[in-house]
Amino acid sequence: AEDRCIGPSCCITEAGTMQPAVFTICLPEHVDFVHLGDQDLDANDLLEFILFTNPANPTGSVLATAATPTFAYNPALFQTGVTYFVAAIAGNNVNGAVDPNDPCFDISNQVQVVWRPKPEVTLSIQPDACEGDCVDVTATFTGTAPFNFVWQWFSGGNPAGGSTPLSTNQNPFVFNVCPPAGTGLFDLCILSLQDQYCAAP
Repeated sequence: AEDRCIGPSCCITEAGTMQPAVFTICLPEHVDFVHLGDQDLDANDLLEFILFTNPANPTGSVLATAATPTFAYNPALFQTGVTYFVAAIAGNNVNGAVDPNDPCFDISNQVQVVWRPKPEVTLSIQPDACEGDCVDVTATFTGTAPFNFVWQWFSGGNPAGGSTPLSTNQNPFVFNVCPPAGTGLFDLCILSLQDQYCAAP
């Protein structure tokens, strides 16, 4: 922001600039925003950072404050899939917090963040399958399509046959599998899963 005036009663307080960005963060990761360090504070000012919900009313919709531009997901305060905003604020230091009623209060530009859950998948098979039969497997996902996953057979904890990648926009998704030749029981395991935003090992 520009200086508001010239003279002894002028406000020099400036919150500075946040590096423009739109963040998509996969749980449980935190997000590190970048402040350019261009704030201008007078002797009794404080710089802090706010996470809020309403870009038209930042100080009236604050959910969290921090001394540094880093915020961790808090399930008691935040929701996945919701856009939140972060800005720097500056003003008089009142009991360790910026006074939003300071006549020289200043707020920076806003940056956005959305937290996304990691995808999950549940597998089920037709109940009347016999040992050795090819079967239809139903994969039910949580997350946002498209879903990319890799499955593989295991026997006694060891891989049996190669791994197979699949991709789908359907949820649930049905795919056909045939167990490897041989005797014994086989387990079908998902080796990796990724949706539009996040990966789950």
